[in-house]
Amino acid sequence: MKMNWKSMALVCMLVVMMVFTSACGSSSEKGGGGGTPGGGDTGESPDKTLTVGTLDAADTFDPTVNSSSGLGLSLVYDTILYRDPESGEIKSDLAETWEFSDPTTVVLNIREGIKFSNGDDLTPEDVMFSMQRFTTVNTQFDPGYANIDYDKSTIEGNKITLKLIEPNPDFLLGLCNDRWACVVDKKYVESTEAEAFWDKPVGTGAYTCVENVAGSHATFAKKSDYWGTAPESETITINYYPELTTMMVDYENNVLDIALDIGESEYNNAENGSYADTEIKILPAYDILSVALPQYMECFKDIKVRRAVAMALDVEAINKAVYGTLGTTADSILIKGIEFYKSIGINKYDPEQAKKLLAEAGYSENELELLMLFPSMPTNDKASAIVQAQLAEIGIKLNVDSGDFATVIPRLMNNECELAISGTGGGTYFASTIFSLIDKSSTNASIRINDDEFNKLVEEGNTSLDTAVRAEAYGKAQQWMYDNYWNIPISYPNTATLYHSNVDNVKGIAARAMDLKFVTFK
Repeated sequence: MKMNWKSMALVCMLVVMMVFTSACGSSSEKGGGGGTPGGGDTGESPDKTLTVGTLDAADTFDPTVNSSSGLGLSLVYDTILYRDPESGEIKSDLAETWEFSDPTTVVLNIREGIKFSNGDDLTPEDVMFSMQRFTTVNTQFDPGYANIDYDKSTIEGNKITLKLIEPNPDFLLGLCNDRWACVVDKKYVESTEAEAFWDKPVGTGAYTCVENVAGSHATFAKKSDYWGTAPESETITINYYPELTTMMVDYENNVLDIALDIGESEYNNAENGSYADTEIKILPAYDILSVALPQYMECFKDIKVRRAVAMALDVEAINKAVYGTLGTTADSILIKGIEFYKSIGINKYDPEQAKKLLAEAGYSENELELLMLFPSMPTNDKASAIVQAQLAEIGIKLNVDSGDFATVIPRLMNNECELAISGTGGGTYFASTIFSLIDKSSTNASIRINDDEFNKLVEEGNTSLDTAVRAEAYGKAQQWMYDNYWNIPISYPNTATLYHSNVDNVKGIAARAMDLKFVTFK
């Protein structure tokens, strides 16, 4: 089955994965760094080696099919543009200047004099080729580059003029992505085997891959002739761990300078001072856990029933049980921290009023019976159990059914789910992306909203280049969702990273997507 980027986002949403693909590229302002492995004070000069632990797995360095080693991609490749992880500002990277000349035309001017690690010159053709590969090499996933009309797009000297099929004001942000916007060497890719992407990638980034060992580690060496600001770390090693306990043992024993994306108990231990010489960085996961009421269910056409379900849910209690201290109770369908997010209000918990609403809608106790169906995983399992108990308190019987991904997804696609638990999959930074998962174009009927008023607001926000217009439209869309009870936001999960005090400037948009080039050594 061929799936576009929305379909892939749907899959992520259904399994509520926390896969992060952000932290973008680099620019002439980029720094880097390193630390002494182990973070201890040896009394000697630092050896400028940075060692990082992650629960991700080693993966190919082909940006079109890579799914987990974004850390390495951002070391080997530069991106078309770069998004500052702290300010959110778009800055130059391989494209020195950029602009929307009209709603469907983007003009990029590519830097001159930049070379790939194999000595080839970077050209605008490499940039265009890198984008177009996402529409040809892996057609199951398209990050939006299928919206480019390549026949009408042109290259003149170092200027690329991209013609978009439809307006997309978030297009420039996509050109900052640490995977989607990586620029590969066209000549190298076309003349070598796909296997070369495993440990011999060619990029313009600050580092080259020395080795990439499945189930173990990847090592990167700093390039002496990098075109941008030289990073501090001479060598960066990323250790891949199958589970958190082993990673934390290595962190405590000073094997690691940085431990990415730790769990809640480890975060609490760090807060309580259990780990010596440690700093903590909290970042949003850019995900949202919510309960959705499918519009194909006859019972939910009555807003009294929808309100009853919403008022039966103690979202603060669910958030605390599922994510603990690493969760923030949601107050909008958009994720806190992204552009156009507006605090609308936390769902009101009132089980007594919920019972009255059900009675007014004509339902006696235990008459309404629903099925919640989802792929089994810890967040889904915890949340569904609490939702089941809370709905039982108002007389709704919720049956919970789960299974492995391959078994459950076809049933979900067949509209067997009668009350949905959903998320974005993590790393969702754009309002347009979040709304596309629930608007009329969504491929997931259990959370799709077909209302004309809502979809008109979303379309206006998705297509206007006027920030004020987008803010007003998206704000009204968020309020509409709150007022109509089709989707009940529960939680914004957060992520935490630990690092020893021998390193600094640990930056990134998400905990598993730190841009290690920024790290400096004290």
